[in-house]
Amino acid sequence: MRGNTYRADDLLARLAKAYGWTDKFMEFKTKDAFKQLVEPAMLAAVSRMWVKERVLYLDIPHAAAKSDMQYLLGELKEAINKMLGHPYLQALALK
Repeated sequence: MRGNTYRADDLLARLAKAYGWTDKFMEFKTKDAFKQLVEPAMLAAVSRMWVKERVLYLDIPHAAAKSDMQYLLGELKEAINKMLGHPYLQALALK
């Protein structure tokens, strides 16, 4: 039994990876960072957002708001990754 000792943080990291908690946590942090960076009026135009395979999808039904957001996508991606501390997010996509 003594040969199978693990540090608590190593054990928790293995559990998080095995159960997919790390990905869910990063998805939550990505959406939270987006909400902090975008102005309230622009955030109100987003009807739905989700993260899939490191891409943040934004459902924006209004054409004018979608057009405005299109200009900010590159800048937002860089700012979100900076807030996360590493390049997690690969892209932002509008729906």
